[in-house]
Amino acid sequence: MVMNEDSQVLEDNVKRWFFERFHLFNHSIKYTGLNGAVSPSTLTLVSTFSNLHSVTEIDLTGSLPGNDLRYLENVQSLQSLILDSCCLNDHFICPSIHSLGILSLNKNNLANLDQLLLGLGQRAPGIQHLSLLGNPLCPHPCFPAHR
Repeated sequence: MVMNEDSQVLEDNVKRWFFERFHLFNHSIKYTGLNGAVSPSTLTLVSTFSNLHSVTEIDLTGSLPGNDLRYLENVQSLQSLILDSCCLNDHFICPSIHSLGILSLNKNNLANLDQLLLGLGQRAPGIQHLSLLGNPLCPHPCFPAHR
């Protein structure tokens, strides 16, 4: 009985923590940027939540998800992934999700277009829309590259 109460308290605390940092609407998750940064290990835990398997859009703009996003492979229904201003660099590893059709990587530190496209072609071949504005590999006067 005590284990069940402890498990319930833990689950309630995790849910409260999650909803302090993320907005969940229909099949979409958006990082709010409130109450501190989110680490890759935390996002790994979040991606295992059973109710997230139907999520089709994740927006982590401004978070620090790390360069290796394979932990998001648990969300196989994902269609749109927004990683703008996430300090990503040429070591970025896209999750292997064939349903992913939209990937936004604006305002990061990506410099090697060939390497990026090769990795995306292997891990997310369904991408139909890729946005790279504001990266060293795609300079744009309205979106200066991060240095």
